[in-house]
Amino acid sequence: MRVEVDVDNQDGAVLPGAYALVDLDLTTSHPLLSVPVNTLLFRPNGVQVAVVDGTGKAQLRTVTLGRDFGTTVEVTSGLDASERVIANPGDAIAPGDAVARRREPAGRREAVEIAVGLAP
Repeated sequence: MRVEVDVDNQDGAVLPGAYALVDLDLTTSHPLLSVPVNTLLFRPNGVQVAVVDGTGKAQLRTVTLGRDFGTTVEVTSGLDASERVIANPGDAIAPGDAVARRREPAGRREAVEIAVGLAP
């Protein structure tokens, strides 16, 4: 995104017309969440994601989606950052279903415990 930024350049280190890569450290009172697209359930009553509750059971959350980033989608409401989202839930998943968990291989950026299916 092209922006104009005014910086103190008294020593002349930044030349006219120069380009720079800038990371902006922004804070927000309500950080946005994003989830992989393989977590979404398209239901008649809206888009939902399945999460694992404290007892190891599935619960469904109706979510509002924001921007689509291709492999991930921004969730603007309906999901809390502390909830564990189920990857690749089956279409038949229902609230109260038992969930089996597995750990992602070490080295993956999202190396967290995620639910991946129903327990036998």
